[in-house]
Amino acid sequence: MPSLLPELLIFGAVGAGVTAVALGAQRGRAARRATTLASSGTASFPCRISWPAGMGKKAFVYGKVVTGDGGQLTFARRGRSPVPLPRSGSVRVEPSWRTGLVTLRYDVPGQGDVRMLLNETDAETVEGLLRAV
Repeated sequence: MPSLLPELLIFGAVGAGVTAVALGAQRGRAARRATTLASSGTASFPCRISWPAGMGKKAFVYGKVVTGDGGQLTFARRGRSPVPLPRSGSVRVEPSWRTGLVTLRYDVPGQGDVRMLLNETDAETVEGLLRAV
């Protein structure tokens, strides 16, 4: 009976290589977004957001957090007008069950809880933007 060990080692090495390439690409995109934000003051960060009071839905909605002139933050999605995002002094970063993603969570007085699922490489930048008051 032939051993499966060589095949497992090869598949494991290929899988690790693919993962390393994907993580490198994510870090590169995050670095470019941070550089664009620093140079022009505008950038967009892909994410999913759950905010029933602001979105009108309990479920997560796909879109982008967009920074605009004067530091205004909005959530933009296809086919809808952008929704202004409130800021908060207390943003919590929570791990996600999805690999490579984290959840940013904060409370908006009178409007409930905002949960934002985004790439962990963008989390620090977006967290800083949400905390800037």
